[in-house]
Amino acid sequence: MTSSQQRSFIGNSCPLCGAGDLERFLSASDYISGDRFDVVRCLRCGAAITEAHDAAGYYDEGYYGQRKSFVEGAVNSFRVRKLSRMAGSDPRKELLDIGCGNGSFLMAARRDGWDAQGTEIAPSSHIMTGAGAFIRSGDFLRLEFPADRFDGVTLWHSLEHVTDPAGYIRKIGSVLKPGGFVMIEVPDIDSLQAEAFGENWFHLDVPRHLFHFSPESLKRLLEENRFTDISVRPGSFIYCYFGWLQSILNKVSRRKNLLFDLMNGKISAREAYAKHARDMMTTVACVPFAVVFAALFSVLGMCLGRSGVMLVSARKKS
Repeated sequence: MTSSQQRSFIGNSCPLCGAGDLERFLSASDYISGDRFDVVRCLRCGAAITEAHDAAGYYDEGYYGQRKSFVEGAVNSFRVRKLSRMAGSDPRKELLDIGCGNGSFLMAARRDGWDAQGTEIAPSSHIMTGAGAFIRSGDFLRLEFPADRFDGVTLWHSLEHVTDPAGYIRKIGSVLKPGGFVMIEVPDIDSLQAEAFGENWFHLDVPRHLFHFSPESLKRLLEENRFTDISVRPGSFIYCYFGWLQSILNKVSRRKNLLFDLMNGKISAREAYAKHARDMMTTVACVPFAVVFAALFSVLGMCLGRSGVMLVSARKKS
């Protein structure tokens, strides 16, 4: 992406809260392409925005790795528990998972009794066997759904990728039944991780993460679209923990997110040693220490309410 293709927010209003000038926050490189991007921040709501008009070109086939089954199972177990808690004693009904990835959570929700479907823009090769029948391909904003259709809507690490979060929240409000709920898990730009690591923060992921939410910015966005009972809690411990682990390693390695790519099969150990021998050895040497520190700081961040990721839930006004 050339600089002429990037959208500058400096001097413009915040696309989330409409406040005045935004200030430059930091500059960071895409760990895959090496391209550099500026991130600006709203002084009113605290949201940060990557200055990239269209990041679609940064989602090639190599971006989609294969999450290990035990990690995927643990993450989905956490999500289904939160979903059940949000539903309470109500019978499982209709659920929409926006940006459903390979569909594994969708299938876990269906096993828990939900009539669940999803939306996804990733290539069909990324979808797990059996899930495709319940997934509509395309951008949620461009897909048609009946008004007041769903009892619940979930977005697990997808809202930060979209160009129009406000449009998403408005449309979610239209497709939810009165009293229906939304659950959104995203990285927290006000977290200890973000503050400690800056451009080396694992969850920054420019330019694919176009928006970097603070709790205040997401709460404000929901309030302005007639949502109530808004709650902000720490997100998945696994996401928080790995955010610390990989961010620590990013500080000592020139090749960013090396452990993450190894774990997801994006690069083999043989290829890593061939192309990044020094960084591979540094990563191996530092992992034992990083594992311990990541655990300690994960607990600290959650206790302080500044976890690396946050889970925000709300209900549509009846």
